Amino acid sequence: MGWEHDEATPTNLQTPPSQDESKITICRLSRSKTNPYQDHTKALGSQHRLSRRPVDALEDLEIHLPVLTDKELRSLDTEWHPSTQVRKLLVKGLLRWLVAAMLVSVIYCVLYSFHKKPVMDDKSKKVFNLLIIGASLALGLNIASSLKGMAVDFRWWLLAHKKRPLREVAQVGLAILGLTFSVESQSTVATTRNGTVQTPDLSQIYPEVNSQIYPELNSTTNSQTIGARQYAANNFGIIALSFRNNWTDSKEMPQPETLWTPVSNIIFYATDLESLQTVVLDFSSDYQIAIFTNRTINSTWSCKSYIVLDGGNGSSHDVQILLNTNKSTTSKYVPITAGLDQATFMTDPDNNDCGSGCSTVEVFESSATQAWWYTCNITISNTTNAMRPEHFVGQNLAKMAASAIALQGYGIIGQNTTTQHQYYPAASHYGYPASGNSAAMGRVIGYFAIGAVAAAIRNNPNLAVPGNEPGQGVALSVDWMYVHLILIFMLGGQFFLFIVSCLVSNMVVVKDDSPISVARLLRPIVERLGNAGGAASGKKICEVLSKAEEGLGRVGYTVVHPVAGRRHHLVLGDHKMLRAFPPGYYN
Repeated sequence: MGWEHDEATPTNLQTPPSQDESKITICRLSRSKTNPYQDHTKALGSQHRLSRRPVDALEDLEIHLPVLTDKELRSLDTEWHPSTQVRKLLVKGLLRWLVAAMLVSVIYCVLYSFHKKPVMDDKSKKVFNLLIIGASLALGLNIASSLKGMAVDFRWWLLAHKKRPLREVAQVGLAILGLTFSVESQSTVATTRNGTVQTPDLSQIYPEVNSQIYPELNSTTNSQTIGARQYAANNFGIIALSFRNNWTDSKEMPQPETLWTPVSNIIFYATDLESLQTVVLDFSSDYQIAIFTNRTINSTWSCKSYIVLDGGNGSSHDVQILLNTNKSTTSKYVPITAGLDQATFMTDPDNNDCGSGCSTVEVFESSATQAWWYTCNITISNTTNAMRPEHFVGQNLAKMAASAIALQGYGIIGQNTTTQHQYYPAASHYGYPASGNSAAMGRVIGYFAIGAVAAAIRNNPNLAVPGNEPGQGVALSVDWMYVHLILIFMLGGQFFLFIVSCLVSNMVVVKDDSPISVARLLRPIVERLGNAGGAASGKKICEVLSKAEEGLGRVGYTVVHPVAGRRHHLVLGDHKMLRAFPPGYYN
């Protein structure tokens, strides 16, 4: 087959055709034994069947091609200069980089804002995932697009650098960068939602009884007698010894909804050391989570100290104390002779009338040198910030906790009195000598009292009431050092690459990625196919052209007639290679 030009078709574009023949060229495809494309057509015929007879089907094919005038062709001439092109390349790359910088800023703001939240519920977690995934995907697409754009510009320099096989001309590699972070379970703050919350029953002290071991001790019999509760109150105060490493300044009191753990601070002292307080806990409905609330209970005290004049060695039931500086004295009764270096605490539960939540405790501090007697009024306050009746402290619990350091559950045996007592060695925490310091003795009893309340909060049964039920939340864990390194590397690397690609690519004419523009450059190569290969793959076409009788080995991107003052022509072929293209007019 061969190309036969119609007589009306001009054969030289430099000679303007007549007015009637200037627009249309008709090319007919006919058989010819000397057709230079016949071998290529046969080679590609298996992939481009137009009919059952692929070669014969091209006999009557007519292609109508518009022909441009010389003026129209001259309008395509373009003046090229590196300084003009580099500005366009820099602006294009900078716009891509600014979009990446904006997306990086969005990711950083999302990470920072959600990292500042102490805890996130499920809704916040979903919002975070939506924002961070969307921004990350957008950044990934931007980087991929930017790298692709750099590769598209850079390929012209690569093609102009040296001749390459046809197959390598179409290969471009891209890299996708990623950013990682983790969302972990929150161990300090809980989430809350409207529901049912378990709050401690603070109406009274409830002795803790294992009904499986002691089934006969139930809530309606011996376990709830007044004596059992008094004994339990003293035990609760003893338990508070384990809280000594968990008490701190009230300025460090945990915020509401902070998770409680066995090592959390639970007793807090005022800066002036004149009061102590504990925080009420709320529990989830399944008792798996406990949180601090804004409800607090205080213990305060008022103590007076007196010098013991007689009986201070702990061997007598009767002691004489000095009431004031005018040497008036009075006699006090000590229910037990515990000997030297003991602190005996005494209280009468039936005669504590010092006020609401208040109990009176007297203390005998025996000593071989100077013994002391103390009279203290200890008060347990009602619940601060209580919102429901179930939140308030019952008077039974308040008075019992206030005097818990002296309670044993029964009065003095053999005496017609309701006074109870407990004694503690001087080497123990609660028996350590105050040596006449009434404020120090008040703090000892006040700590025992608030410790009993704190233990009751943890051990008393709970009441199910409407409230903000705690739940396990999550928190965003971010390693900011690596975040900064990754984000800076991403932006810095992209900026560096686009600057380098612009400067290097600017050595040659960078054609845009328009298929028509690229097709014009490939015309000398693909026109050898004639009408064949329209549906063939690029790999197959390259293979046929390379293996043809006069096939193309390696091709490069270069300039024909690179002489100053003449129009230059861009070609893709086996011509002489140039390191840099000359400025000037290109047709």
